[in-house]
Amino acid sequence: MTPKPDATGYLLKMIPQFIEELILKYGENVEFRIADIGAGTGTLAIRIVDEAIKRGISYCIVYAVEPEEKDVEVGINICKQNGCYYESTKSLGVAFKQEPYTETGVAELRNECAIIWFY
Repeated sequence: MTPKPDATGYLLKMIPQFIEELILKYGENVEFRIADIGAGTGTLAIRIVDEAIKRGISYCIVYAVEPEEKDVEVGINICKQNGCYYESTKSLGVAFKQEPYTETGVAELRNECAIIWFY
């Protein structure tokens, strides 16, 4: 899914449909690995995990990729406060990756993630 830039509000409204389409295509008992490239502080990534929990998905890791260190730090703190920060003992959560948007970085995520959410 490649939405238009500056469309966070629209994308937030699309997340239930996005999760529904994943469930219809793959079922609920699949290990979802989603990359949110251009994540900022992780607003969309957090909402994807929240919606996955509501829908009964038991495994959903969203990699929030952002080059700005300050955004990553804020996002990690928000996730830790609301309990959705990914740790190796959890099967649901947001895992932040601070790295520039490069073809190599995106290629590596394509190997880890079946779904790329890029904007």
